[in-house]
Amino acid sequence: MKILLVGGNGTIGKKVAEKLSLKHDVITGGRNTGEVKVDISSSVSISDMFKKVGTLDSIICTAGTGYYGPFDGMT
Repeated sequence: MKILLVGGNGTIGKKVAEKLSLKHDVITGGRNTGEVKVDISSSVSISDMFKKVGTLDSIICTAGTGYYGPFDGMT
């Protein structure tokens, strides 16, 4: 399968890419790194990304930011 993994160079994405790459063609995408650049907050950037990668079998997104710390420290 040809899989686009947005956030493929992040903390979670690297692990997902490592496993999927064993059996699939994985294309990584990200804001600053990856085989294709994409800003997921911009519809124009997303459209441009799809034009570059062509036909896909699957898309996975592990991109995003979050709180890393104790649960009781979340606001």
